[in-house]
Amino acid sequence: MGRARAIAISTLLARSFVGVAPAFTTACSSGSATSPEAGVTLGSVEGNALSGTYAFPVNYAVIDTQLPRDQCGFDTALDGGAYASFALWLSDVDIYNDAGGMLAITPSPSHILSIQVAGPSYTSTSNASDVASPTPIAPGVYAIGFEDADDDELCGLPPGGSATLDRYDFAGDAGAYTQATALSGSVTVTSLGSGRIAGKFNVELGAIVYGAIFIDTQHPIPFSGTFVATGM
Repeated sequence: MGRARAIAISTLLARSFVGVAPAFTTACSSGSATSPEAGVTLGSVEGNALSGTYAFPVNYAVIDTQLPRDQCGFDTALDGGAYASFALWLSDVDIYNDAGGMLAITPSPSHILSIQVAGPSYTSTSNASDVASPTPIAPGVYAIGFEDADDDELCGLPPGGSATLDRYDFAGDAGAYTQATALSGSVTVTSLGSGRIAGKFNVELGAIVYGAIFIDTQHPIPFSGTFVATGM
């Protein structure tokens, strides 16, 4: 993929993290040292563990309420600590500068997992930004909405979908990356509110082949895990 595209994605991630404090400031991995390619479950900071060939140790986990708003105009954080929609970012390396903002260029090598969930107000109307009093997200199961694209947004969910999941590997010059996107499965939110979201996911990923922007839907790869993210 081109240098310009790599920088564009890195900039998007940087904008998404700005102003969100890291959930964890030290790496405390308790998982196996076995390579993720072996398909083992990698335990990480408390509450975060990924399983499958795409697994990596999660050393940082943050809630991002700005990305859905920037992309779609969604209300995100609501009164009383509730959420109308949200994004979560899980990573294996520190992606923050001393000021608490994400580095302008995503560190390489690094791994990042993006999970986004839309509440019921945004999956039942064609113009989510017009919702005056959005219904808060409640604990429950949220189906993956496969958008057949490399730039998933909550405002592009197909009927029946309420969540997206994307996995990035950053490596090489200028933050070059590879990506896989969830084709099917679900994200289960077990608890949320007051700056903390916990849950699990069980999905099948399709690798994205850049150049033709081809998503390999013929060879789905199982990927699952648990997450606990904080921040506001």
